[in-house]
Amino acid sequence: YKTLSRSNAGIAYAQAGHFTQAREWTNDGMEKAKMMSDELTRKRMTAYSYLASGYIEKEAGNYEKSEQFEEAVKLYETMKMPFNLYVAHKGKLLNHLALGKGAELERQIPLTLQLIEDYRAKILEEQERASFLDIEESVYDIAADYEFGNGKYEQAYNYTEISNSRSLLDWLQKGAKISGGKQKLEILLEDNATPLPLAEIRERMPEGAQILQYTVLENKVLIWLVSKEKFAVVPV
Repeated sequence: YKTLSRSNAGIAYAQAGHFTQAREWTNDGMEKAKMMSDELTRKRMTAYSYLASGYIEKEAGNYEKSEQFEEAVKLYETMKMPFNLYVAHKGKLLNHLALGKGAELERQIPLTLQLIEDYRAKILEEQERASFLDIEESVYDIAADYEFGNGKYEQAYNYTEISNSRSLLDWLQKGAKISGGKQKLEILLEDNATPLPLAEIRERMPEGAQILQYTVLENKVLIWLVSKEKFAVVPV
């Protein structure tokens, strides 16, 4: 599609730091998208152009001008494109974070994480599911760091636990099956397991046992101590 190629060109120019050219390409793609006769194609290409425009302004540091992510969300909510909808919400989340919009972050964090979980559950192949979560783990880190900064330590711990060893948890709790032939074997996960919240972990722990965990964030490490009697966290 001409629209797709122009939006991708805009993204490439933004990655190289050439924002004027990036906007020119993406705006041209947007105009062509809105002229398409087929309604579904027009909506898909327009939404993608909004995504590209939002990305360009985010890369340029113009977070207050990245309302294009909201326009992309509105369009993707009317189409069955869950990954694109997640990407648009992630763009909104990163903008709210950069602008320090606490109230918006409180609403956006659980919504974005739920979209990750919903999309991840649709990926059956174990390696692909693990790769997706590895790439998107930064969103859980953002959520944990934000709640830790607000003194909500239990919620911060729960966010880190959600992203911890999920494929192994899926396999142990829900099972898996082997598919394919001698040349290529695949592990297909049966379902999506739900990690235990902190309160239930502590309830199940035996007396005298302790769990020591580490969460590596961008500019700190959170050291968690969990036992039946105590819960504490220390940043270093």
